[in-house]
Amino acid sequence: MKNKKIILILFLFFFGLAWFITPTRAATKTKTIYPTRDTYTDTDFPNTNYGGDWYLYAGDWWGGDCRSYIQFSKSELPSEILEVHLRIDIYYISGSMWVDIYTTDEWWDEYSVDLYDYPTSYYWDDFYRSAAGLWTITLTGIDLSAEFPSGDYMTFILRSDSSAYLEFGSRENTLLGSPALLIDYTAKEEAGFPVLLLVGIIIGVSAAIATAAIVTIILVKKKKGRIEPIVEPVQKITEIKEQPVLEEKFCFICGSKVSGKFCTKCGTEVPL
Repeated sequence: MKNKKIILILFLFFFGLAWFITPTRAATKTKTIYPTRDTYTDTDFPNTNYGGDWYLYAGDWWGGDCRSYIQFSKSELPSEILEVHLRIDIYYISGSMWVDIYTTDEWWDEYSVDLYDYPTSYYWDDFYRSAAGLWTITLTGIDLSAEFPSGDYMTFILRSDSSAYLEFGSRENTLLGSPALLIDYTAKEEAGFPVLLLVGIIIGVSAAIATAAIVTIILVKKKKGRIEPIVEPVQKITEIKEQPVLEEKFCFICGSKVSGKFCTKCGTEVPL
């Protein structure tokens, strides 16, 4: 009974300990961030603002040099970023072309940007494209914290010096996919309740049984010196029980109880 109480107490202790030591695992996830603003400029119409248009352009569009501006909020960035991708949905591309990507962390107004009012940007890298469709550009090696050190926003500018151009959906476009920033990052996930419960039970039972077994062995060793002498009294009790019981004798003349060979009352000899 005492050992059962010990096992129960130990089980509850180790189960509670396992409950608080929550198992976690690292998992790679992808977060999609959509633009807060986007627009483009065209050298053929330097005073025109295109904020709110359904399409964005980059490259030589009918003689005009077009540049697209796509802005994202830094507040949506996860921690422990592994890789960054810029995705656009190209509706039309006039020919094979190299697309240059510039960056800036300057704030700008979607409905006022034109060739006379636009943010300063810096070249980052260029990418080759020859077909329409969904284009995911992997920005290998980009450090968003270093690339956009100040402000609350990140802007990617798409432009090209080639004679071709591409046309892709803006954030207002309901027919094509909106531009997006895809962030691959490492996330630590806690084990679900069933897993945590199972781990707690396994650890609790195993630890309780192992500890109870050790305690039992120690107690048996301590009591071993008292267990061996107990055997002798038990044997004596058994021997006493096994001795024959003597029958009482009575005198057949006077009926008195006789303890010896002759009756003490009448002197009659009583046979054994």
